[in-house]
Amino acid sequence: MVKKVKKTVKKVAKKSRKKEELSKYLLEVICCPVDKSDLKYSKSKNTLTCIKCKHVYKIKEGIPILLPPELEEE
Repeated sequence: MVKKVKKTVKKVAKKSRKKEELSKYLLEVICCPVDKSDLKYSKSKNTLTCIKCKHVYKIKEGIPILLPPELEEE
């Protein structure tokens, strides 16, 4: 099951990079790596924001960068 989800996420991410926006399926599957809450997608800012801890995750080339705040590079 996990392998199937990983393959699907990779496939969806590849398609999303072409469109430069995230798919609805990917948004349903991913969550905040810190508290496992849902993420809110901002198409205009090209970011994902945790609905609980409010941390903002960048999206680069259609790929969400879901690093916890303490591991992000400045």
